[in-house]
Amino acid sequence: MKKVNLLLFVAFLFVLGACTKYEEGPKVSLLTAKTRLVRHWVIETYEIDGVNQAINQNTSLEMDFYKDNTFKRTWVIFGFQAPEEGTWAFMDGKKKILLTKKDGGMELYTVVMLTKNELKAKFTDENNKTHAYYFKSK
Repeated sequence: MKKVNLLLFVAFLFVLGACTKYEEGPKVSLLTAKTRLVRHWVIETYEIDGVNQAINQNTSLEMDFYKDNTFKRTWVIFGFQAPEEGTWAFMDGKKKILLTKKDGGMELYTVVMLTKNELKAKFTDENNKTHAYYFKSK
């Protein structure tokens, strides 16, 4: 009987490991996707079509996701702040995040990785350029 239980446990782990929601981990999390997303995020790196963009004291991005499905995003460009607010929603089995800004604009991001400390997401703009963001929680 112990061998059967062990075999079932190993099979369960194999099946669980084969089913990952995001391109880059985690394969398993005890926290829900919403619990992992709802926090304060600070950009670490940003790429356009695979080319790293400068992030420094003159250019940055901070993002807050809230439990009530609202968000606040603050861009800092050459020292000037440009805040945006709106609502967010998971789409496509929590593989995507739809941002609806108060001005009516919408952005759909594909989640590459989501842990309680890291968020990687990307989207393709109207010029077919891929923007990839890597955030750390603070």
